[in-house]
Amino acid sequence: MIHSILALPVLLIHFIVTNPGEDASRQINVNWHCSEQGSCMLLMKDSETIAVKAEEKLWSYPKGDSLFQQQRYVCSVSLDNLEPGTDYRYRIVAGKDTSDVRSFTTASGTRTWNFLAFADFQHAFNEQAHKIIAKGLEFSENPGGKASGKSAPLVICSGDMIDTGANEESWRWILGTPLFGRFIYAAAPGDHEFWGVKPAGEKHIPQMETPATYNAIFNNPKNGVEVYRNSNYYFYYNNVLFVALTLGDSNTFLCGNFILEAEWFRKTILPLKGTYDYLVVFGHKSVFGSYKEDRGVRKYLSPIWYPVFTEAGVDLVVSGHDHMYSRTYPLKDDSVSSTGDGTFYLDLGSSGNKYREPDEGLYSDGLHAKVLNLKAEPQTLGASVSVDRKRMEVRVFNLDGEVVDSFVIPHKR
Repeated sequence: MIHSILALPVLLIHFIVTNPGEDASRQINVNWHCSEQGSCMLLMKDSETIAVKAEEKLWSYPKGDSLFQQQRYVCSVSLDNLEPGTDYRYRIVAGKDTSDVRSFTTASGTRTWNFLAFADFQHAFNEQAHKIIAKGLEFSENPGGKASGKSAPLVICSGDMIDTGANEESWRWILGTPLFGRFIYAAAPGDHEFWGVKPAGEKHIPQMETPATYNAIFNNPKNGVEVYRNSNYYFYYNNVLFVALTLGDSNTFLCGNFILEAEWFRKTILPLKGTYDYLVVFGHKSVFGSYKEDRGVRKYLSPIWYPVFTEAGVDLVVSGHDHMYSRTYPLKDDSVSSTGDGTFYLDLGSSGNKYREPDEGLYSDGLHAKVLNLKAEPQTLGASVSVDRKRMEVRVFNLDGEVVDSFVIPHKR
């Protein structure tokens, strides 16, 4: 039996997302879904407008009780040879229908800028998720107390954007706000992006082998490990190298793909040393998150990734999954770095309305500098990161614009 939500009206143009190219100073990717063939992008810079033809693929996800049963065209554009540090606008045109005007700013090479980070927008349809994005854009206009007059050009998210990957209505909810037309968006998949829809009468929620619906919605750089191409990737924005990891697979203790991903990191990311000032990783499950909520992470995932992050000298790892806010001291060689040149692990807790009480281990392990009990004092959180030549300053804010945690990551290269 197909879920009744399939009665939703078919939108001619929807799921428009601006993603980074590998070098976001010159390369930007755009993706959208269209119920008709032949849609295109109108790219605008100053008074110039260029029509850009999309690569189209007829697609649906008809497995089980998926809500993506209806076929549509997945339309992808990979823009290249753009001008660095330039504001672009675009709209999507399909027949007589046009989308709203979207915008993005290419990286300029500057070493003074800011970006936003979020985690776990779910539960779907909560009001806090869109509100915290709006607050972040407002907050980023004044990074480090210095008014810029312009909001962050880049937003990253560590996954669990929706409740169920195969639920099309959930995707419409998170991406349907006009806010997503104001920035470049880079997301890693969480375990919920791997979830199918539970058949009627069944207790078990089936899991996709790959985040299939995620891959149909986002058009990320195709430079990751083959098994997770498009959901594992890296890109540059100004002087920061960002790496998105597929740490969301629900089968934490079974998934040998994590080992393949770690091998890819060593072979691909380590040789890039010297091409960036800061290295930021984002993936769903925190290697230093809850001791109880997902025991498989501590047992199977942490031993794989902690040595890799240490070897690479990662500056910041952004994650979620546990719905508990925690932030480590800078960690290096299995201990706290006294000089601050280790890796900070930031578990953002919740950028939606789902909260859990931190377990005791986070308070007593000697690794965590800050833990917030979001269950006792519910707070929806995001992070604004200011970048300059000497440091990255991370300010974690709530819906009231209050800074609930802040820390500085010194430049070490």
